Amino acid sequence: EIKRRLNSGNACYHSVQNLLSSRLLSKNIKITTHKWIDVAQDRYQWRALVNTVMNLRIPKILGNS
Repeated sequence: EIKRRLNSGNACYHSVQNLLSSRLLSKNIKITTHKWIDVAQDRYQWRALVNTVMNLRIPKILGNS
């Protein structure tokens, strides 16, 4: 899980590295891009949490199958 998160973060960083180092873009656009990257990573973390909670097994009560 940790390795997968690191790889996805690295892939995201490398995909926008040229964009963020460009002098043609303003500082505000670069900051906004960083914020969107953070939001995307948070979304994946929340999705993983929801999947974990949904996959919890509820113990079967005697008599119910």
